[in-house]
Amino acid sequence: MWLRSGFENEVHALLTTLHAYVLRELLKTFALTVVALTGLFTMGGGLYNVLRYEGVTTADLIRVLPWLLPIVVTVTMPIAALFATTITYGRFAADNEFTACRAAGVNVHYLFLSAVLLSVFVALVTIFSANFVIPDFVKRIDRYARSNLRDLAYTRLRQRGFIRYGQEGVDQYVLTAQGVDNVTDKALRDAGFEPQGGGLGYFWVDTPTFLWIDREGELVQFTLAQGGLCQFDTRQSDVKVTVYIQDARMYEVGRASIQVRDQVIGPITAPIPLPLKPSMVDLQTLVRWRRAPWEAPEIEERVQRVHDGLRVLLFTQLAARQLESGQPLELQDERGRTCHIRAAGVTVDASEIRLADVHAELQDERQERPTRFSAPEARITTRRAAGQPVLAELNLLATIDRFVEERGPLVRDSEPPRSKPSAAVERLRLPEAVEQDVQRFPAPVLLDPATAAPADEALSRAIGKLRADAERLARRVLALIHFRLGFASSALVTILMGAMLGVIFRGARVLGAFALACIPFGTVTILMLMGRSVTESRAGETLGPLLIWGGLAAVGVADWLILRLGVRR
Repeated sequence: MWLRSGFENEVHALLTTLHAYVLRELLKTFALTVVALTGLFTMGGGLYNVLRYEGVTTADLIRVLPWLLPIVVTVTMPIAALFATTITYGRFAADNEFTACRAAGVNVHYLFLSAVLLSVFVALVTIFSANFVIPDFVKRIDRYARSNLRDLAYTRLRQRGFIRYGQEGVDQYVLTAQGVDNVTDKALRDAGFEPQGGGLGYFWVDTPTFLWIDREGELVQFTLAQGGLCQFDTRQSDVKVTVYIQDARMYEVGRASIQVRDQVIGPITAPIPLPLKPSMVDLQTLVRWRRAPWEAPEIEERVQRVHDGLRVLLFTQLAARQLESGQPLELQDERGRTCHIRAAGVTVDASEIRLADVHAELQDERQERPTRFSAPEARITTRRAAGQPVLAELNLLATIDRFVEERGPLVRDSEPPRSKPSAAVERLRLPEAVEQDVQRFPAPVLLDPATAAPADEALSRAIGKLRADAERLARRVLALIHFRLGFASSALVTILMGAMLGVIFRGARVLGAFALACIPFGTVTILMLMGRSVTESRAGETLGPLLIWGGLAAVGVADWLILRLGVRR
């Protein structure tokens, strides 16, 4: 008994020494490979792509590089671990160290524990990186872009002469300039502005032009000025851009041309050019988006646009119904003034209401008498600006034989009214009843196929496309969840196979063993990519995950067979 206990202690001490020796050599090769591959991928790929991004300076690159390295390390670790295990175990086998262990009565299968530990480490780091490192990198880039939006815009204007905010489907703003220059704090104080710093940034533009293009791609407003001061306010979550222009001529398409000495454009909410994609968020957020796709930013924004369209439709129906019944339409503007509208004839054309023989009163609480309008024709339209509520607008129009008549609050009834070719009452809020009706269609109800779509053809088509996109996003999120977990789990089976192939193909053939080990690694990766693509299709939600996990299971079975038949104990 004593001899047996002593022998077991010696075997245990031998195994501990062997495991420490194998693990030390394995980690040494693994670390060197990670450093080499990270440097190669960073300098050859990551920095090249960053340098191609317009407006990025060398200082910006130096700041971003420490955030980029952990992501590159995460990508290179599986390949580095596969190479390290194949080379290390192949060298051990070539040096007959496995033969010596067998002669000493040691089960050589125990020596693969170091490879298993390395595979578990790589899998855990991959999961940790996907759920914490990459989302944190995205947040850092987002904060950096917000705080440096002024510098990026300044560089873009100097290099290309224009900047554009927005994209197709939403309002777009384009600013061009012949020159751009910095401004001093003294000049800002003299002009009545807060100095730079604390979330405020400025620069001066020479001969700027400003274009406002609506979500339908139509030009709404065009402004040409002698100079302008651009202000970037990052003190809140949304970045606000305001342009103070001098000696400008403003053209409103289809309405008027105005010459102004000083004009303020904005504030405009500037979108950060880094959309939050599913691949950039943690696993918990993905699971939440799977259950509620309307919480994803790309769907949430689309839902808001559909809600705006629903507001326009309900307002048009409500306004037409009231005016046709002879009741006055009562609206309030953002200054608290109340506008009463009556019309003898009503015609609804898409989202526009055309009126005939119109009488309107604009009542201001500070005035005893209202401002009265009378016009042969009028149009009630709606305007939807990005990040702002839907507002209505009353445009009074003259005809060939009749002008628009305006009687101000100070004009007596005995005095003749003022004749004008046109008049407008702008920025009218929609009735509260419209907003209450919209609230009956929250995102879950709106995306439910059982909910009946509105009778409006364009809005019904938009809701149908939104529902299809939400379903597509949910499938894409499901595919990403399985892919992310499968890619991390692949290290558990591919790295062990590399170690066993290194033992079988020892000596000079160890590089061939690594090439052979890359085959199951590449096969699993291809199957996971295929499974991800299939899962994103409508008919492949079940088949896609089977491809991902079926490939991993097949490699796991191959590992067991090689361990049992190819590597003798």
